[in-house]
Amino acid sequence: MADNYVSRKVFHVLRFLEHSTDENHGVTGAEIIAHLNEDGLKMERKTVYTDVALLRDLGYDILLIKANRRSEYRLIGRVFDTPELKMLADSVASSRFITSKKSHELIAKLATLTSDAHAQNLARMVAVENRIKSMDESIFTLVDTIHEAINLDEQLTFQYFTTGPDRKRILRHDGAAYLVSPLSLMLSEGNYYLYAWDHQSQSVRTYRVDRMTSLERNGEPREIPEELEDFNAVVQTNESFSMYSGQLTNVTLKFNNSLAHVVFDRFGQNVMLIPQGDDSFTVRVDVMISPTFLGWLFGFGSDVKILDPPNVVEEYTRALTDTAALYSPDARS
Repeated sequence: MADNYVSRKVFHVLRFLEHSTDENHGVTGAEIIAHLNEDGLKMERKTVYTDVALLRDLGYDILLIKANRRSEYRLIGRVFDTPELKMLADSVASSRFITSKKSHELIAKLATLTSDAHAQNLARMVAVENRIKSMDESIFTLVDTIHEAINLDEQLTFQYFTTGPDRKRILRHDGAAYLVSPLSLMLSEGNYYLYAWDHQSQSVRTYRVDRMTSLERNGEPREIPEELEDFNAVVQTNESFSMYSGQLTNVTLKFNNSLAHVVFDRFGQNVMLIPQGDDSFTVRVDVMISPTFLGWLFGFGSDVKILDPPNVVEEYTRALTDTAALYSPDARS
């Protein structure tokens, strides 16, 4: 019984230090005693030293610092330091698939991993409001179901929808269920995507998870072509733009030297840049040819040019011509 009491008392000392102290804030032995006495735990000054020593033996970094004419205990070591928690909280806040309500809940949980002073700063530093967010918390259940299907080697069925101008769901394929063998989940640009072998089209397709409904495992084993057994979702994502699938094509692009950082960010540090005179370079990369890829190129204006293959040059030229036609005098009404 005595051992249980001591363990409980030491735990309360630790919790008080976790919430009330950090590298800039401390508490005195008297404040520790007063806090535990309020919780109904009798404590004396000499037992403060004993309990703190025990916590140090357990690996907690507790310093005794003389500041402002008083001796303070400060818990320094944390599982996550404040910059790490800020980064994690920012990730939660910026993730589109996490609702505003769930974002607040998760950030509040992260805040419990630091002192009260840092927790208040964390809440002020991370803004959730006015971000583009999902309205549906079912994403967590959907993600869990997909993970289970992959781990259990099972197929999935689901309906897929888009949203109309009236904000109502419009089921694709007239509401018919999709049958797929899941390959991998990928988090990209704030949304979860499922890579899967689509049984009807007999091809790899990408589905945004928050646009799925009626998702179920059907208990049947996955049917995955032999060439996809080593499917690499990271490579697939790097080859696509905004997760739009298309025909994988090796293209040659010519960029102005000022866009080298953009090329490295998009295609990785290992991409080879071949100098072309003093002000430009070319790269050969595999990409999925899609409207988003062409739109990405358009954003750089005359600082980028498609050199090869001819069919991609023609497709880009046609897209530019069609766009320009929208702004001709006859089409401005």
